[in-house]
Amino acid sequence: MKQKFNFLDVIMGILIVVLGAPWVTWATGPRLTPQLFEPEATIKIFFYEYPPLTTFEMTNMGICSEIIQEAFTAAGVTVTLENQVVKPLAVYSLIQENAAAMIGMQSDFSEDELKQLVFMPCYTMRGRFFYYKPNHKKELQWYGKLDNLEGYTYGALVGEDLTIYKKAGIKTLTVTGDLPALFSNLQDGKIDFLSMADIRGEWFLQKYFPDEKDDFGKMEALSWEAPFSIVFNKKHPRFKEISTAFSKGSQKVKQNGRYDEIIKKHQKS
Repeated sequence: MKQKFNFLDVIMGILIVVLGAPWVTWATGPRLTPQLFEPEATIKIFFYEYPPLTTFEMTNMGICSEIIQEAFTAAGVTVTLENQVVKPLAVYSLIQENAAAMIGMQSDFSEDELKQLVFMPCYTMRGRFFYYKPNHKKELQWYGKLDNLEGYTYGALVGEDLTIYKKAGIKTLTVTGDLPALFSNLQDGKIDFLSMADIRGEWFLQKYFPDEKDDFGKMEALSWEAPFSIVFNKKHPRFKEISTAFSKGSQKVKQNGRYDEIIKKHQKS
């Protein structure tokens, strides 16, 4: 007897074989190759956790993320921001996969990598020395020379260059862990001061030490300044178009006051 051909049965049979085959593998990494799933026109900007400038924990993913989004909107360009959580993944996406841009700092890259990049600042970080008031009879100050702090102990996370502190006769302690751990060492008296962008220090104190935040002091003089930027990849085919759009949009949001509004809004939150 002639069998009736059933197209649905054939398709189901193929799926069973494919799904059951031991050699079939599925991507389990943080992201798949974007070219396979996205329109060519998609402009992705990667970033990593660096609160409060870029973070999952704030509205619109942080201060710089919102500023950059506003600038592109003002320029009439649609972009997608993607949090890679850790710095190496964001850098990899920009350099190895030739993404359009990421948000970060010049120190995130090697000298060779810097040759293919263009930086446009979106926020200027201002470094301050933090200390814990109850551990000192008088407030700590410095006047542009680290010699003023000779004899005190400076705390840093793994990877920070401590050469200038040691040359100034300052003791140093490298803390294993994260920024809250560094502040805990400050509170416990294991270190006397640490250096951090003021806006980041205030954010971490509010989040992790809300009841004791007023016990932490900041020395008046700035310890450093550094831009947090959108970093454009010159190898991306739309580099000129995208970077020009951001430059124009950035000027607009600064002129219309939106830039200042975003910063003030996040500082109050």
